[in-house]
Amino acid sequence: MAKPVITVVGSFAVGMTLRTIRMPIFGETLIGSDFDMGPGGKGSNQAVGTARLGANSYFAGIIGNDKLGEIATDLYAQEGVQTDYLVKTDKAATGVGFIILNHQGENGIILDMGANKLMDATLVDRVEAQIARSDVVMSVLELPVDAAARAMALGKKHGVLTILNPAPATELSDDILKTVDYLTPNETELRILMGLAPNDPTPTIELARELRARGVGNLIVTMGEEGALVLTDDGQTTVPRVPVEVVDTTGAGDAFNSGLAVALAEGRGLVDAVRLAARCARARLHAPRRRPLPPDPYNGRSALRRVAESVNRDFQRRKERNEPMNLPGIVLEALRQPPRLETTTLAGPALTRCSCAWWRAASAIPTSALWSMPAPARSFWATKAPTWWRKSVGGSRTCGRAITSSSTGSRNAGNAVAA
Repeated sequence: MAKPVITVVGSFAVGMTLRTIRMPIFGETLIGSDFDMGPGGKGSNQAVGTARLGANSYFAGIIGNDKLGEIATDLYAQEGVQTDYLVKTDKAATGVGFIILNHQGENGIILDMGANKLMDATLVDRVEAQIARSDVVMSVLELPVDAAARAMALGKKHGVLTILNPAPATELSDDILKTVDYLTPNETELRILMGLAPNDPTPTIELARELRARGVGNLIVTMGEEGALVLTDDGQTTVPRVPVEVVDTTGAGDAFNSGLAVALAEGRGLVDAVRLAARCARARLHAPRRRPLPPDPYNGRSALRRVAESVNRDFQRRKERNEPMNLPGIVLEALRQPPRLETTTLAGPALTRCSCAWWRAASAIPTSALWSMPAPARSFWATKAPTWWRKSVGGSRTCGRAITSSSTGSRNAGNAVAA
């Protein structure tokens, strides 16, 4: 099956993060900790997330011709995101976001979108040919609305699935909503889309029905601990959340949208796609923000591919001989095969990222490595490896770099990794 092609017309911003006990008030200075800086922006996160999930991902956006912009180009080169439609400008600086986290993993964000504000419908028109040959086109509202709207309109024109993540939310016209096949607000964004206060007490289900009646194809409202509300022509359903200990909510929505896009591009039904997307968000919620990878002399990508191939061979041999399927043992044995993979190299954060999240967007390693596994082996990675890995080899609890350094299940994960 050919890889799905996903085009993201979106934003890039460098995220700067501090953790503190609470939000400061004006005039107050608080002591923070755990400063971190790295690539972000909702559109960029989703582009990298879909690439990590195995799609051919194209990113269309604008960055400043500056040092922060180089973070974007380095990221996309590393992650395999196509940048044919990435524009550099001297007219504005690269976007930046300041993220404040509390110890419960909740966040507040202040954005200066910088060069992103230069994106307009004319620039999006340059991407039309690429949108036309895509399976899915995605956009966000960190761009000017007319740019996001044009991306949706071009997708609709060429029969391409359109996904709009309306964040940060603003009111949209019915004409724009009618070009959106899949709209993915959270509960706060839903209220803003309806012209209400973010904390308006009107029940979410009532507002969702009203919004969809304005022309949205399918509406998916992410509701945190209550799961996701899905409204379609066939009715409504709620997809339960996947239980998780929340470490950091930053980027969970981007993870959700990445998983949703890839699953839909692969032809999955909407409810199934939302389930996979929820698992993507779960993996992101459980993952601390970026942690540096240790040096990997074997190159983690090729190394994990060798592990996957070894697991596949052993699995098939045991199946032919009707031997017990001790998947943890199979994986551990694969790790012991030459060339030896040191625990501190791949079997620590990098491999744990792979095992503790069927969400491939939370992993630094491409899904092609897992794709060589048979379905039961992939299922092991998805459900049993996290606990087993920590107990058996003392692997780190780190589940993946922040969605903001990417962003995020797909065919690879589902047969097996910010809402």
